[in-house]
Amino acid sequence: DNGYTVRLMFTTKQGDATSWASIANEDCVIAIGGDGTLNETITGLMQNSNRPTLGYIPLGSTNDFAKSMKIPFNRPPFLGKEFEYMQEAVKNDRN
Repeated sequence: DNGYTVRLMFTTKQGDATSWASIANEDCVIAIGGDGTLNETITGLMQNSNRPTLGYIPLGSTNDFAKSMKIPFNRPPFLGKEFEYMQEAVKNDRN
């Protein structure tokens, strides 16, 4: 146990990431998705008086922001099987 608590929030409709980020009471919020998810998360964080730190893992279909900022698309080394599960869930949701 490293002292971190992780809470996963999955978006199911437009506006979910904005709603959750606007009330997040965590130290860090990590947006995992594409440009739309990142945009919604930033919008929510701007409404949040707590202002958690933002992290971003690009998993969208175009990832224009990640490309322009030269954010790598390979799996972050700190994520293991959970990341592979999330990638598979995203792929299945798109089909």
